[in-house]
Amino acid sequence: MAQMCFRASFDVVEICCMPVIQMFSVISMMLCTLRLFVPFSLTQWILWLQTFDSLLPVVELHGSISLMGILMLLYLISSQKKQWILSVCSIVVCFLCSFRLFPRVIFFNVGQGDSILIHSPLENRTVLIDTGPPSSYLQLRNSLYAQSVYELDLLILSHNDADHSGNLEALKKDFRVKEVWDNTMNKSSFDSLSMLQLNEICDEFNDNDQSLILAFAMNEISFLFSGDASARVEEKAAEQLNETIDVCKIAHHGSKTSTSTKFLDQVGCRLAIISAGVSNRYGHPHKEVIERLEINGSTILNTQIHGDIQIVMTRFFNLITTSNHEFGIIGK
Repeated sequence: MAQMCFRASFDVVEICCMPVIQMFSVISMMLCTLRLFVPFSLTQWILWLQTFDSLLPVVELHGSISLMGILMLLYLISSQKKQWILSVCSIVVCFLCSFRLFPRVIFFNVGQGDSILIHSPLENRTVLIDTGPPSSYLQLRNSLYAQSVYELDLLILSHNDADHSGNLEALKKDFRVKEVWDNTMNKSSFDSLSMLQLNEICDEFNDNDQSLILAFAMNEISFLFSGDASARVEEKAAEQLNETIDVCKIAHHGSKTSTSTKFLDQVGCRLAIISAGVSNRYGHPHKEVIERLEINGSTILNTQIHGDIQIVMTRFFNLITTSNHEFGIIGK
């Protein structure tokens, strides 16, 4: 009798859930098809979704929707017995993508400016380095929402130029910003994240050379952020490093005044990230810098070409994805 009641209850649940799951499957498959055949950047998808802000949560569509859509396509062509398994798999995929279980470093595409997110969900730590220019604030805000970020534990401003710190007040208005560091402070650690400040700010430096130069490591991957520092400041700062660097945020958006051959010999730089605006009036990145990086053997990624650049760190490997469909692996 108990078995019959359980079976009857299960049938009722199945009858009620199946139309919802089928509708979800069709929508997911449509989004997957759009994602595959309409090469919108991640930011464009997010801006499009903002028109439905009152109905839908903002989600990161890169990768997760495509994978979920494939599972749903399999669901539609599978037998009824296997459909439940695929439905559970789809829910698990959505869960993993939504809750961001793995630490990641994201170089946001904010045009002619810098903004980098260090997000470690399991350690409940969110650090943003620089804010990008005011003209790109909506883009930055939506990108943070897409990463399920609604508060910032720490905001670091490398220096006072508008393309690095111009959105400070707007971020304070839309997010809970717990702590702010700038280049007038000499701090080096935040929770378990240890940052090494490599340069000493002095009055003889111009605004760009007063940029913080920071180094830190996550998951056995080392990072270096140079703000807009010139070659002489970078070279002096690099003398303090005891090992080569895996990922370098190239200084001053790829200006020829930075990233000298001597500096690259000092730091190594396996992966070079350039944050520059499309058709910017400065001509960044300069061809001299690209040539130096190529001679150095660095892999080059540029936000004006690749969009948002994300490094997801797992126990076994580190995955690089961009919002324009590229992906790769960087070893430990």
